[in-house]
Amino acid sequence: MEHYHYDGTEKMTLPWPSSKKWNRVALPLLNVSLLPTAALLFFLKYAFNLHFHRVNSSRIGHLAHDNEVFLRKRRLGMIKKGAVYIGIAAHGVCNQALLRILQRQMTIWQIPQTRLWRSFTKIVATQSILSRWKLFYVFPSTFNALAEYNHLEPSLSFIPEEEQQGQELLETMGIRNWFICFHSRDSLHLAKFLKKGDRKHDFRNSRIEQYLPAAGYIALRGGYALRMGATVEQEIPKDKHHRVIDYAFQYRTEFGDIFLPAKCKFFLGSTSGIANISYIFNVPVAHANFVPITNPFPPGNKDLFIPKKIWSAKEKRFLTFREMLDSPIINSWQFRQFREEDGLIPMDNTAEEILELAREMNERLDGTWESTPEDEALQHKFKAVWTPDLPQHRSSCRLGADFLRKNKYLLD
Repeated sequence: MEHYHYDGTEKMTLPWPSSKKWNRVALPLLNVSLLPTAALLFFLKYAFNLHFHRVNSSRIGHLAHDNEVFLRKRRLGMIKKGAVYIGIAAHGVCNQALLRILQRQMTIWQIPQTRLWRSFTKIVATQSILSRWKLFYVFPSTFNALAEYNHLEPSLSFIPEEEQQGQELLETMGIRNWFICFHSRDSLHLAKFLKKGDRKHDFRNSRIEQYLPAAGYIALRGGYALRMGATVEQEIPKDKHHRVIDYAFQYRTEFGDIFLPAKCKFFLGSTSGIANISYIFNVPVAHANFVPITNPFPPGNKDLFIPKKIWSAKEKRFLTFREMLDSPIINSWQFRQFREEDGLIPMDNTAEEILELAREMNERLDGTWESTPEDEALQHKFKAVWTPDLPQHRSSCRLGADFLRKNKYLLD
């Protein structure tokens, strides 16, 4: 699996599904048509130090994470001084509240774009001579920015009016104590605007009911558990604890989607973009149903995760971590590679596994968690699966202790 690094300049490359005919005929014609634009952008770049990039604004995870990494790199001096970066975003931004907060720290222009034009600018920013010559490009999505996340305060903050708005939202929900946010990815949100739905990535989905025992545990500890989501498939049961709140169905706003994950004690989620809001505000994240295991681990040194195990129908057993790492199929993000006929089936984490993950995170943050020598030995053995050149080896986040104790055979 490839990871794309932002080296402190504009350099980046991204894959694009293409045919030989496209590369042989259409792309050269596109590049010729872009030569006048390239000349203009060259002039602006070298005369005025202006740099243009396409903002990936349709997904909240990309809008949050990609730009926050850029801002932190700039604060660390990894971006050339004096350069002015101008982002171009379509009007169909996934979250206007987040965009407004970002615009206080960086220049982003919203320009009306049809769906066809958005697709065209994506090609231009990833495949054309403009991207190759570093004149118009996109920031990469990389979670390898360990130093950026663990040694800097967040780049973004709320102004007093937003703090007041957030407090009013909490009062409306009756929250008078600490709280967590929790979320389980489903297909409904992407199905709204993708013609083919979510079928390429639905192996990342999980069931919200598996998170409810963990939410109930938080409620019994005196906190509140807020179920997040812009569009979700089903409400959580009505007989839940009164401190388990279905924010997604009852109170959801675009601003709340940013404020709540930024202010919660920790975020309990799955491999979905909403967790990135907690990342960019340095809020600890407990990732359940993490898949694929070869994806870079959560970046924070207080983060925890537990993966989906991969069942081999042919072998009649779960694959070990090392087998997952070495498998070209597991290293693919395409759902077709995980179909049952391919013999590999991602298995959701159980409610008990997610509960124990939430318990460990809560106790660690309270300072009451006690790690045993066996726990540390297992963590060390898990990290040893990854070679030193991989970000997983350098990551300071931890695999859930209870999960690792009960699945030692995955380390073989």
